[in-house]
Amino acid sequence: MTADAAALHAVAEAVLGSRVIAVCSHVDPDGDAVGSVLALARGLESLGCEVHRVLASGERAPVTYAFLEGAERFVRAADLPVHPDLVFALDAPSPVRLGEAAALLEGTQVVVMDHHPDNARFGAVNVVDPEAPSTSTLVWELLLSLAAEPDQCVLDCVFCGLMTDTGRFSYANATPRAFRTAAQLAEAGARTRWVYANVYERRSHAALKLIARTMDRLTFANGGAVAYSWITDEDLRETGALPEETEDLIDSVRVVDGPDVVALFKCSPGRVKGSLRAKDGADVGAAARALGGGGHRAAAGFTIEGTLSEALAAVLPLLPARP
Repeated sequence: MTADAAALHAVAEAVLGSRVIAVCSHVDPDGDAVGSVLALARGLESLGCEVHRVLASGERAPVTYAFLEGAERFVRAADLPVHPDLVFALDAPSPVRLGEAAALLEGTQVVVMDHHPDNARFGAVNVVDPEAPSTSTLVWELLLSLAAEPDQCVLDCVFCGLMTDTGRFSYANATPRAFRTAAQLAEAGARTRWVYANVYERRSHAALKLIARTMDRLTFANGGAVAYSWITDEDLRETGALPEETEDLIDSVRVVDGPDVVALFKCSPGRVKGSLRAKDGADVGAAARALGGGGHRAAAGFTIEGTLSEALAAVLPLLPARP
């Protein structure tokens, strides 16, 4: 199954009627966010469009994905030379998640492309498919429908989004559709091994020290059904790890044997950001939404004002427990 044909046709019409296009995604962008933005921007440029790659937060693309072609062309929304007449909001379930880029939505036609089940469908055109393994998959299907000729940049960036959002094809969203898309990309020339190596085999010494701290704090709760750990701003300062190097930290927790759910808490003064991953069918998305966050059934997140103890008291009752 691919994205809705009528919705893709509406996107095509929006593109044809636009002069300046901005493509953005959510704050603290992950591999799917970065890959989707770069792939769509390059694909639209191949069709003759003027396209700007816009950050929702920060000054640059995360260092983990700086190897992708076009990553150096990201700009802040405030630095755009002109106001776009079409904005693509990718992998963001609501305008709030667009951060600084949300300002671009005012008085502009908006196309939303996302695979989060809780997407608010805030665009004039919405390509929202919770069955898609990644937003980059939807971007790939759109570019094919537009007859855009995918070059090396598009292939690598789409694969990066798909690979990272499926947890290296290990999460529940690693469906037949995910593998079919991966095969299409590989057959077209995506540098799958190169992308994998750049994302997962170039960890800094500082990031490895942070992983060691995280694993040393591993704690079980709810009768062993939940395993969690935490990091603090002080940990980042002491190890020298960059904030964006914490993106895949929860995968280090996820490999532990036994629990149904794993969690990682990133603690700052007065605020805790929680990441949840299901291992055996639990719905962590429901737990995150109950706390004002969101995400998928198997991968979700939330933010709580308070301390780690308060975050644990709020989330643990919402997660599986054993006698």
